[in-house]
Amino acid sequence: PQGRIWTHLMDDLLRIVDDTLVPHPAFEEATRRMAQCFEYAKVGREPVGIAILGESRTGKSRSIEEFQAKHCPMRTEEG
Repeated sequence: PQGRIWTHLMDDLLRIVDDTLVPHPAFEEATRRMAQCFEYAKVGREPVGIAILGESRTGKSRSIEEFQAKHCPMRTEEG
């Protein structure tokens, strides 16, 4: 039973660490640029994209996930 408790505590701790977001300048810049592309896509005629580059485990996927969570798709009467 003690081993199980330890395992659950470690799982909880790892989940907390994974869920913790520590914004930093590169994260903020990536988020700002994604927002810029997103806004331009509403009015622009040509598709716009950006490359998000960086070392492994530096938050590239997390910045995309956070941006996506704030901009969920939605349907309107027009489509």
